[in-house]
Order: sequence, then C-alpha cells, then structure tokens
Amino acid sequence: MNLKELLVTVHEALQSANIEHALIGAFAMACYGIQRATGDIDFLIDEEDKNKAIEVLGKIGFTVFYQSDEVLQLQGPGNIDFLIARRPLSREMLKEAKPFPSLNIKSVSLEDIIGLKIQAYRNNPKREFRDKADIISIIETNYKLNWDKIKQYADIFNAWEEISQLRNKTYE
Repeated sequence: MNLKELLVTVHEALQSANIEHALIGAFAMACYGIQRATGDIDFLIDEEDKNKAIEVLGKIGFTVFYQSDEVLQLQGPGNIDFLIARRPLSREMLKEAKPFPSLNIKSVSLEDIIGLKIQAYRNNPKREFRDKADIISIIETNYKLNWDKIKQYADIFNAWEEISQLRNKTYE
C-alpha cells in the first residue's frame, strides 16, 4: 500500500469511528504545497480517542509499536504516528484544523506545524536540522504567517530568538 492509499485508509477508519484527527508533519506540509519525503503519516488525536484508535486500526492490521502519554506509533500496512492532544494548546490545534478539499482530511495550520517542529527538536536535539529545514521551507513559501502565534509556541520552548533569526535570514 502506498502512502496516499494508507492515508485514505487510516482517515476513513478514524472517521468511521468518529475520531477527530488532523494531519501534522510532512503530509500536513504537503497540504500547503510544501513537499518533503517521508516514510510515515502523522496525525494529531485527542487523548480520549487513543484507545479507540488502537482498536479501530487494529481491525485493519495495525499493532502498537510504541506508546506513551504523548505519542502512539502503529505499524502494519504502513507506519502511523499519533501525537496525543492532552493539553489545551494541542486540543485547540485539533479544534481549529481545517479540511483540505483535495484530500478532504483536516490539517493543522502552518503556525501549528512550526510550533510542533519547535517542540520536536527541543525534545530531541537529533531532529534539529531536519525540523529547522522544515520551518525554513514553511517560511519561504508563506509570507502571511501569524508571527504572534508562532512566537507563543517559540516562547514555550525558549526558542523565539532562533526562530526570529531563521525568519530574518529567510526574508533577506
């Protein structure tokens, strides 16, 4: 199963179980026209739906590879990663996610993607170059970003100076 088929299959399974979900990561970026190679599909779901997602996707061949309070990784016909919305900010991301007509699947905003990228590389420094490259790609292709919202995310992780420098270098 290719990634697009996998995306549709997982989306339909989640939708049939009334599990609110939104794309994050490379597929979310692709919704906005920013291409990056990936080997998995990343979603945001509410923590209340975590066990239901395991059950529903288990019926179509997925098994739990790893889980914590924050993350759920499934393997099967493909690799699916879920970020678990547990806090008001991530729940707000999920609530505000917008559907994209080409896929009819919701995606978080570009500002939210940047916030998640900051969180990812702050929590795992090995991701820094890849995540900052993604942030630069987003900045380069989107001049109407809500920088106040991005600053809120960056301030959580004490990263505004870095993000501001990336912004300034990109717009030079």
